[in-house]
Amino acid sequence: MAKESLEQFKQVISNDVALQEKLRAIANPDTFIEQVVQLGEENGYSFTPEEAAEALAEIGDEEDELSTEQLASVAGGAKPETTVPQTCSGTWC
Repeated sequence: MAKESLEQFKQVISNDVALQEKLRAIANPDTFIEQVVQLGEENGYSFTPEEAAEALAEIGDEEDELSTEQLASVAGGAKPETTVPQTCSGTWC
């Protein structure tokens, strides 16, 4: 049930610029978790600080993963978006 509440609250945050600004202003991780729980309660959601911290850690893990496009680019499988003109000198270009 808490995971469901967290997912729903995550959607609320993604649609509410004022909530996003409140959370962005918090630099301390513990204070951030406390504020997430408090804001969740104020908006009708119930979860513990531990559950919120776990959910945030999962989100962080997801953001650390590279997308398919990023992987292809890193592996050299993507064309650069801009090309640098080549100049020829000698017989080989």
